[in-house]
Amino acid sequence: MEEAEIRHLVEEALLEDLGGSLEPTGKASVELLEPTQRAVARIFSREDAVLCGTPFVRALYGALGGDATITSAAGDGDTLYPGEEFITIEGNARTIMAGVRTAANFLQFLSGIATRTQAYARALEGTHCRVISTRKAIPALRTAERYAVDCGGGIGSLWGKERTITLRPIHVALMGGMDACAERLAHMRGNSRLEVEIKALADLGDALSLRPDLVILSNFAYEEIEAAITAAKGTAKLCLVGIFTPENVGSLAASGVDYIAVGSLTKGVKPIEMGLKFAPA
Repeated sequence: MEEAEIRHLVEEALLEDLGGSLEPTGKASVELLEPTQRAVARIFSREDAVLCGTPFVRALYGALGGDATITSAAGDGDTLYPGEEFITIEGNARTIMAGVRTAANFLQFLSGIATRTQAYARALEGTHCRVISTRKAIPALRTAERYAVDCGGGIGSLWGKERTITLRPIHVALMGGMDACAERLAHMRGNSRLEVEIKALADLGDALSLRPDLVILSNFAYEEIEAAITAAKGTAKLCLVGIFTPENVGSLAASGVDYIAVGSLTKGVKPIEMGLKFAPA
């Protein structure tokens, strides 16, 4: 994830928390502390987790003026254990207090996504299938969520920043059929990636005729997945969408499908429980 994107997100979060200011004293309770007081804060995990969000902590304190030193005992993608202290923040007490709750919120939320993703990624070990995220994301936080999926061993964005056209059944219905869609695509596709979603095996031939990079199989049964793989013959990557759990993705991946898209990687994710310890420096 690019530094400019992280900086933008943490500044927006700080402005919200500090009453529209990036000054530590924007939070009234911070003024209880002496301006020159020094302190040290340690963030620890209360449960097993996959860490994600350390660049956000560094960017956040940079946005607050940089009067704090950040030391990380673990990096994004590393495993955390209960009681493990993984980030130390030392510096001006007002600066630390102004940002530590927002920093912890980013860490808890993103680590929750990374941890959930790892459960799916481990279930797919031994297959060539990868778990990928969907568009079910919190507005304005999609890039951060995709980064967390990457940290958990999944794929946050299949095509990165490449221009991508996704043809869904609703397009086919609104445009009056696949022939009309094909004609439109012929004029606008260019070098764009093309994904085609289908809901029935009978539609696979029409989808493949468009020479897509990816065919999305929506709620296909196992036998239909195997038939689709046989019919596609490697001409396009295949991705499953539906309702999945870490317990059932392994058997689905054994069919030979390339990707499984899981909306729950980012939808309704449970933040990781973390704690804070403070002491005078």
